[in-house]
Amino acid sequence: MPRYDANAQVIERFYAGVSIKREMGEFETFYSNEKARRLVGFAPRHSWRDEMEQ
Repeated sequence: MPRYDANAQVIERFYAGVSIKREMGEFETFYSNEKARRLVGFAPRHSWRDEMEQ
C-alpha cells in the first residue's frame, strides 16, 4: 500500500509557486527549528512522539 503523502497535497494547495529547496523527511513539518538548533543550541523539552502510544 503506498504511503499517503499529505505534504505533497498541502504544498500543491497552499504553497503553489513556492520553490522547494530539498525533499522533506517523513516526520518533518513546513516550519523547521533546525536553524535555532544550529545557531543557539535550541533543544525542545517535549516531543509529540513522547505522547503517542507505541
